[in-house]
Formats: sequence, C-alpha cells, structure tokens
Amino acid sequence: MATRSVARRRAAYHKCPLSLNDNHLVAFNFMDEYGPFTPSEFRETFGTRYPQFKDIARKLLYELYDYGKIARMGRKNQKTLYHTLGKLPYELDMSQINEKEAKKWLFLKCLSIYGPFTIEDVAHWVGWNLTETKENLEVLLEEKKVISVNVEDNRDTHFVREENLDLLGLLRDDLPVHTFIRILFNDDALLLGYYRRLKEYFGYRWEYPQFGEGIVWRAAILHGRQLIGEATVDMYAKSRLFKVKRLILRKEFATSEILSKIEDEFLRHADFQNKALEMSTPNLI
Repeated sequence: MATRSVARRRAAYHKCPLSLNDNHLVAFNFMDEYGPFTPSEFRETFGTRYPQFKDIARKLLYELYDYGKIARMGRKNQKTLYHTLGKLPYELDMSQINEKEAKKWLFLKCLSIYGPFTIEDVAHWVGWNLTETKENLEVLLEEKKVISVNVEDNRDTHFVREENLDLLGLLRDDLPVHTFIRILFNDDALLLGYYRRLKEYFGYRWEYPQFGEGIVWRAAILHGRQLIGEATVDMYAKSRLFKVKRLILRKEFATSEILSKIEDEFLRHADFQNKALEMSTPNLI
C-alpha cells in the first residue's frame, strides 16, 4: 500500500495498473488458495492450470504486488516468496490499513533503519517525490512521531523518530566497545548514512555501484566502529565461485586475527550462496 503511489509512476518496470481486471482476479484467487509461491513457481504452477496465462503469469504476480494485493513473506531457495495479504502471519489485518497510514509507517520504517535522514534521503530511498515526502513528514511532525535534529559536519536538517532520540543520546555519551567483523552490502544503513564522511575516515569516497558495469557487490569491511577496507565481490548465479577481488585493507588493522575473521565472514557469505570462496591477497594501504 505504501509503495503503490511509487509504482504508479513507473514507466515500464513492474508498472502498477490503474485497476485490476478479471485476469488479476484469477491469479489472485489461485495465489490465495495454493500459495505461497516464488515467481518462477507461480509461473509454472499457474501456467499449467491456466495455459492461456503462462506468458503473463509473472506480470500478473508483480502487478498484484504493486497494487497491494499480495506481499512478500520470506524466501525459499534464496528466492522471494509471495502470498496474499490475508494469508500473511501477522496479527494485524493488513487489508484494513489505508494508504495514508501505510505511508506514515513506511516513512517511520525508513528512519528507524537509516535515520537520521534528510527529506531528500527519504524521498530517494522510498521512491517518493519531494512534495509527497514533505506531506508525510508534516503529518508525522504534527503527531510528534518525528523530530528534527542537527548532524555534525552537515548543514542539512535531519529527522529521526522521536522514540529513538534518547537511545542516540545515550550512545553519544557511552559507546560500547566492539571488535566484530562485518561485511556490508551496497545499501547497508551505515554506508548510506556515512558515505560523505568516508574520505575523512578512510581516504576514499564511497560510490554506489552501478550493476550495469558488472559490479555485483562492492563490500565494505567493518571492524567494530571502523571501516577498515573494501572488496569487489562476484557471486554470479551460474558460477560455482564466490570471488572476493580487489581486496583493500588499512595496514594498521591487517593483523592475523583480523584477516582470519575477514576470511571467516566471506566464507559464511559464500556458504549461504552455496559457492566456494576464492579470495585475493589484500592490498594494504
């Protein structure tokens, strides 16, 4: 519901229909009775039952999703599962939530994951235009669910959830010590909110990878509260290898213990993809 207004403005990719037709109703009833399905499972199963719809089965599924009639409910063999709203394992009846309430929920969800965020940040990652984003922000400010804050070294006004403000204040005064290693994805919350300051802390500027250039994953390596390196990761579906290439590390952190932890983390990701790890020798800077 919250993303329907975004889907309506798409040019071609999974464009949201203005209304549902009889074909959508047939697909919806089939999903409701026999789901959940991954897109490929739905195309095969639904297409077998209704051969006339096999070529448009995926299109019907995505349009039902964009229209707010079905939703994601987990993964199966690393593929997204979909089911109708009434069959989702939630105590709340999702079908009774109107679009206005859903938009407020999505705005708050964005702030809880990525905040503090500017209006432009929210608009970019949710997919709204600035006018729509400001309208939702004004409602949340009036309801005192969101508050504006200043962020060091940044002139733009940021916003956080009211309920998160005390926690952020406590962390400023008493940050816990962590020594874990984490491999961050392209759209990890830390990178999205931190990339403008990476030059100061690490010596390079973060650029969001463009998948059309062949980069599957530009991984950042987090050690406690320090970004200590990065690597380009190839994990193509048809390859049996999980390749960690162009691995760069800050030399002051390149101890045998940390190197072992980094390898263990990449190995964990490779195992999840059911692939064999191939990792290059780190380039120390």
